[in-house]
Amino acid sequence: MGKKADINIYSDSAKKKKKGKAAAIIIIIAVVLLLLAAAWIWFFNRDLISGILPQETTAATTEQVTTEVSATEQITEAPVTEAVITVPDVVGKKSKDAYDELNGAGLKYTVVREYSEEVKAEYVLSQEPEAGNTVKKSDRIVLHISKGVDHPPETTVQKETSATDPTKSSDKKTGDSGGDYILDGSDSRYISKSEVYKLSENEMTLALNEIYARHGRKFNTPEIQEYFNKQDWYNGTISPSDFDEASLTGVERSNVNTILSVMTEKGYR
Repeated sequence: MGKKADINIYSDSAKKKKKGKAAAIIIIIAVVLLLLAAAWIWFFNRDLISGILPQETTAATTEQVTTEVSATEQITEAPVTEAVITVPDVVGKKSKDAYDELNGAGLKYTVVREYSEEVKAEYVLSQEPEAGNTVKKSDRIVLHISKGVDHPPETTVQKETSATDPTKSSDKKTGDSGGDYILDGSDSRYISKSEVYKLSENEMTLALNEIYARHGRKFNTPEIQEYFNKQDWYNGTISPSDFDEASLTGVERSNVNTILSVMTEKGYR
């Protein structure tokens, strides 16, 4: 009876040991399988899991960007310098000669025309900047060119001319009681230089003042005033100080400049 009990107890203990070993083996196998599965998943999806490019590609990209930045810095350190030119002196020269000199120096310029009592028409009054200064090639020189006087030169009548006939040196009939004009239509048409060239100095002076006399302007010079008083068409009512230059039309102002230009060329002014 005692032996059989011992045998049964041994048998139950052995069975339990076997079951424990089997469970341990199963657990070990499961762990190994899990590790193998994890290794398999990592091997085939390592790029996705890591979220970055391979090390070699990243290094190449970084090196390329560094090179481009260096090139940019090099360009910034070497700016292009603009040529500098010394301004020549063209004050007092004829406008055409001044233009040629500035063009020859490679300079650009802007022209401003002004009336002047002292400087003949088409001569340089002043320049900006002054001669001797340096400017960039892209800068512009400002030239102030004379347009001549802005009013008729009453005092240019020759002293030896008779007060009663200031045009006796000319063959052209002017004044008397016929009401003729030195330059007929100078208030309504553009006169040419060739017409003015045919006149004497006295006739040019009268033709110039004739444009103003049509508007009723009086004159300070006695000889000129007396001449126009004899003309049937003249009605002097405006003193020289009250006369408005703006009353001249565009045609009349152009004709004034034409006559002044010829007088300047001939040395009468």
